[in-house]
Amino acid sequence: MKDWLKLANSFEKHILRINPSCSSQEIDVLEQELNSPLPQPLRHFLEQANGIGMMDFRILGTADIIEQTRWHRERMLRQRDEYGENLEPEGRTPESEIVVSRDGSGDTCVIIQQGIVGKFDHETGKVMWIVASSFDHFLWFVLDDHKRRFCPDGTEKVGYRRSRRWPYTDLPWMLKQDPGLGAYRSE
Repeated sequence: MKDWLKLANSFEKHILRINPSCSSQEIDVLEQELNSPLPQPLRHFLEQANGIGMMDFRILGTADIIEQTRWHRERMLRQRDEYGENLEPEGRTPESEIVVSRDGSGDTCVIIQQGIVGKFDHETGKVMWIVASSFDHFLWFVLDDHKRRFCPDGTEKVGYRRSRRWPYTDLPWMLKQDPGLGAYRSE
């Protein structure tokens, strides 16, 4: 696992806010509310931080995970009921998905089957792409993207142009960082 905390601590505190850790009781309540066990990497993260706030992106803490996951699951059920969309061939069921982040546009990243993380389009409610093979890799990708984009004080780096390395088009680079992603993404 890549060291997300070391990467997170490279930012000034007012730019990247790491919330205090959760108690095991809070994590148990989260699992009860979601009616689903948490993948071990997410549980481990919550034991260290109850969410991270940074610029235009949030890794959700327990309360936001509950709220966003409920909304996500309700939307999936509505799509299935209203439009006859069958999610099961993809191995997806509403009760198995857990929302873990939200960006400034309203798009979310969701842990879907087998702990992989997918980016969802807030307008269509569909998976745009698989962005990481695990929550650990997802967290590292998010922080690495912010480190390349912003100076430690939060100003955007001069000449920065989104490299589209993650979660977009540079698949060889992505696979080097997250070899397990190869099972879900190909050129």
